[in-house]
Amino acid sequence: MRRILIVVAVTAVVLLGGAWIVEYADQSGYERGYAAAVNDSQSDDIATLTTLLETAATQAKHANATSLRLSHLVQKQAADDAKTTEELRHALSKTSAERVDCRFSADIMQQLKQARDRAASAATSGITGAMPHAD
Repeated sequence: MRRILIVVAVTAVVLLGGAWIVEYADQSGYERGYAAAVNDSQSDDIATLTTLLETAATQAKHANATSLRLSHLVQKQAADDAKTTEELRHALSKTSAERVDCRFSADIMQQLKQARDRAASAATSGITGAMPHAD
């Protein structure tokens, strides 16, 4: 009888130990699988964020280039305006006595028309657009 009890006890221990090993292996596998899924998800998140950062950097470079082009265009427009103003002053100074009776020379009128055309073009199509002539 003692042998039977020992055999039953050993069998119970083996079965319980085997069940524990199966449960441990199952839990360990679950934890490894969960960790792998979290790692994959984090890798995907990192890849998405990296793409977003690269896109933002590219857009910032384009915005900077556009800003520089616009700055150069504004500087050129300011230089052209200053030149036109100086030409008008010079031309008007030659005929200041004639303007007393509101008479302007043809070259002054031509320069005024060109200035008006440029102003109309800039107002309607912007600095970088095509510059149509106002009629």
